[in-house]
Amino acid sequence: METIAGILVILAILALMTVFGFLITLIVGLIIKKQGTKKTGKLGLWISIPIFLIIFISAIIFIHLSPTTAETTDSNQNTTDVSNQSYDTSSESSDDYDVTDSSSESDSSDSDEESIGSTVEVNDGSSIKVNSITDTSDSLDAPRTGYHAVEASITIENTSLSPIDINEQKFSLYDENDEAE
Repeated sequence: METIAGILVILAILALMTVFGFLITLIVGLIIKKQGTKKTGKLGLWISIPIFLIIFISAIIFIHLSPTTAETTDSNQNTTDVSNQSYDTSSESSDDYDVTDSSSESDSSDSDEESIGSTVEVNDGSSIKVNSITDTSDSLDAPRTGYHAVEASITIENTSLSPIDINEQKFSLYDENDEAE
């Protein structure tokens, strides 16, 4: 679909530039006619041909360099692995964190808790799987006092036929005390 839109834009630009070339030819022709020269047809041709060739070559280069639908689909599939940082309010780290489904349609008090590795179906047509949660303790990247940084590796899969909006702010991870930030 994007390629077709790109081609239509290029064709519209070509048509506009062709009209622009003919207007230049007309203006130059009127100026030359006032001066008494009768070679207006050839001059317009010599002005229009280079303009058309430049636009045509630019359009071919643009079409060649634009990504195809298959490339963009493949790129979108590769970006479904999301890495998100969450903060634990406890001072100890653990790999026993639970995942709570917190989509916008569900209430956090009614949500089901799932463990790492299990898949949670979300109402927007996606399934979310927490692959791992890793301790990212580093004195240089330490969060504010009383907090501990961890990195969560999450896979989001679109299980519906329509596109979904993937945004790290649409879900939260909770620790064993149901605390998250």
